[in-house]
Amino acid sequence: GQAGFVRRNQLGLFLVGSILLGSLATWMLARVPTNPVVLPLIALPISYIPAALAVLMVRLGDDTNERRAFRQRLWTWRLPMRWYIVALLGLPLVHVTGVLLATFWGGLFPVHLQMLVLLPLFLMTNLGEEIGWRGYALPRLQRRFNSLTASLILGFTWAAFHWVALAQNPSQPWGYVAVGSLNLIAMSVVMTWVFN
Repeated sequence: GQAGFVRRNQLGLFLVGSILLGSLATWMLARVPTNPVVLPLIALPISYIPAALAVLMVRLGDDTNERRAFRQRLWTWRLPMRWYIVALLGLPLVHVTGVLLATFWGGLFPVHLQMLVLLPLFLMTNLGEEIGWRGYALPRLQRRFNSLTASLILGFTWAAFHWVALAQNPSQPWGYVAVGSLNLIAMSVVMTWVFN
């Protein structure tokens, strides 16, 4: 029945569901008039779509070992300090490189210094996505594929989740989607390395 279908296709349902629900929610959000500083506050719930779907898939699955492993990944933080440094410096470096490439080819990158106040909110936003992307999907992908292939699949999904948001760039929407997608795919490879 339906429960068996969901159990057999959890990963695919999670990946496709994240893209579809994230795109729909972002498209609806893009219709709400706002300013760049308020936007992250409104967008916060969208970032938790992958987390909510991950929790749903884990609950619908009947494997208690999977549930235990998922919970353990959420609460295991005891790593050598160098990995936190790599994550805190390496990932922003990949992002800034993508932004520089976009501006090099004529894209706009407006700077809103007041957004630095919202840095804790961005960390909360990333947490919502990471519960789904790395906490749920990556371990399942790595059971089927090598780390690089798993990273590329997850990076493509992560990019697709953001396509509607990336396409909101007023100057060069498709260029922004392309560079943003490459940026997220590259970050996915780095994040898999850090995760592993």
